[in-house]
Amino acid sequence: MEEFDLDKRIFKGLKDNPGLDMLRFAVIKLESCNGTKSISFSEVTCEYEVLRNKTNRRPCVFPFTLIFNEGVSFLESLEKGSSDDIKNMEPHMKEAVLRLNAFYKSIEYNETCLKKVFDMKVKGEEMAATETDISITLAEHLLGKLAPGESYKIDNKARGKKSCRCGCKVTPVFDGTGIGTKKQL
Repeated sequence: MEEFDLDKRIFKGLKDNPGLDMLRFAVIKLESCNGTKSISFSEVTCEYEVLRNKTNRRPCVFPFTLIFNEGVSFLESLEKGSSDDIKNMEPHMKEAVLRLNAFYKSIEYNETCLKKVFDMKVKGEEMAATETDISITLAEHLLGKLAPGESYKIDNKARGKKSCRCGCKVTPVFDGTGIGTKKQL
């Protein structure tokens, strides 16, 4: 029988004091944003207003557990479950759990890689990390590790395409990342 050894850090935030009940999301009204244009992510600007209660002018907020109730409940039941429960999950749920588990089991390595590249930017080294370097590192050592099938694409319009600067030598996948039909011109 297949055994699943889930990393306990997956469940750490569920019970920590003050825990998830302290996390809140403010409701905002987006007033203007140039993010819909074909520009670099670092050049995107957004203006917004935090929506407030009309009587006491406090920000309108929602607790994390209200917004992500199903996910929190799923993790709580997963923590109490057995290997058979994971084995019998729907394939997409099982894949998500295994992806999250693999992420936590390699988190120290990936944090080191991220820190190495981010520190290049902060320290202002001669070969400081570029926006593309940071995108590659985030894709390879954070977002791609959580994506189904570890698949990701970095915008093919990125400047200075090369392998990951952390030293892992991974060559990223560059392709179109726009939404909609790809037309050949």
